[in-house]
Amino acid sequence: MKFSRQYRFSERSLLLEWSAELLPDANAAVNGLFYFLRRHAGHVLENLFPAYHSLLIVCRSAGDLVLVNKLISDYYHHGNPVSLEREIHEIRIPVCYDTVLGNDLGVMSEKLNLPVCEIVDLHVSRSYHVFMLGFLPGFPYMGMVHERIAIPRKTIPDTVKRGAVGIAGRQTGIYPANSPGGWHIVGYTPIQIFDDSKENPAMIKPGDQVRFMPIDINTFKKMSVDEY
Repeated sequence: MKFSRQYRFSERSLLLEWSAELLPDANAAVNGLFYFLRRHAGHVLENLFPAYHSLLIVCRSAGDLVLVNKLISDYYHHGNPVSLEREIHEIRIPVCYDTVLGNDLGVMSEKLNLPVCEIVDLHVSRSYHVFMLGFLPGFPYMGMVHERIAIPRKTIPDTVKRGAVGIAGRQTGIYPANSPGGWHIVGYTPIQIFDDSKENPAMIKPGDQVRFMPIDINTFKKMSVDEY
């Protein structure tokens, strides 16, 4: 899928947009071009910013935009070789949904008129597409959760611990660090999904698929690097 709009965002940057109505196909197209340019144009790029249905390309100089446009043209001419640029992974994330850790399942149960066990079952019932990373380094925006467990953000944010797994609207995400947050928390993962001491600090990348695997509280405590 080719982008639908192209803007000269600044003297040395370009903004490409895909149709917002065609998620997640549009997002797959964003990430395909993102990985292609990162691999083939890294020497002239200052940064790339992939989002839900847009890609901001920032070059080192205005002249480098000519090369980038040529690469983009070649990319689409050769049939969008997305699969050749990066292997997409399905990542399994263990999550403890036990209310002893402190979560919002009780509140969600009342608001959604669903038993807690059904909320958990629906949350783990599918694999989630990673649209983008943002808000915090390594925070994955993923979707789409089952419509029966979709819930708006909180009116007043709380303080959220690292590893919290939340839902906002039809998206789910994982907090990679302690932070204020307005998503309803369904559980916690003991896995550290972002580690800035590593060469590739983000465990989860745009375009990946994530599946949550329920674990009990004892398993969680054995695996966790934090105290709860």
